[in-house]
Amino acid sequence: LASVTAQHAVAMASDPTSKLPYLPGYTFEKKKQNYGKTQYFQKTAGLSFVKHVGVPKPGQGVNIPRVTPDMVVDKDKKATKPLNAEPEKLPAWVAYDRKVLRFYAYFKETVDGSALENFRVRKCIFYYYLEDDSMHIAEPRQQNSGMPQGVFVKRHRVQKPNGTGFYSAADLVIGSNLEVYGRVFRIYDCDDFTKQFYKDNGA
Repeated sequence: LASVTAQHAVAMASDPTSKLPYLPGYTFEKKKQNYGKTQYFQKTAGLSFVKHVGVPKPGQGVNIPRVTPDMVVDKDKKATKPLNAEPEKLPAWVAYDRKVLRFYAYFKETVDGSALENFRVRKCIFYYYLEDDSMHIAEPRQQNSGMPQGVFVKRHRVQKPNGTGFYSAADLVIGSNLEVYGRVFRIYDCDDFTKQFYKDNGA
């Protein structure tokens, strides 16, 4: 009992909190001495590995895979790809992201009850989206034209009139006629990007 009392007296002298009675609510946990975070990564031959805490290192007789030069990645050297990368190796929505073919076309609209004209020519623009083969047709607005103008066909995949499928980039050719929902459009021109696209693809 004397030894226990002596040990308690030493503990009280070294720790002021030990002067409190040993009852629930009067005890405190010891404060940590080191608040640093444990590092779980280590670098070997330019490669980062996760440390296995508590697992002993293998001995000399254990077969350890050797690090080859092709496994070492140099962060300063970035892999570059040519601008004309093959699109078939990438999904269409990645290879053709934000790439739109633009064609200029017109259609003839019949004018009834006018002695000055029998029909009028209305110009419009075809926008063909390569990422999903969708298309929308719009007519540029002109002030005081007296005609409703704007979007003729909202963006979606347009079906061919014979029901054999949908229009694709191969169907959009300068000088050809396209029938869209009963209206015939004549394509007469396209922009420079569209011309370069067909040239690069051998069309």
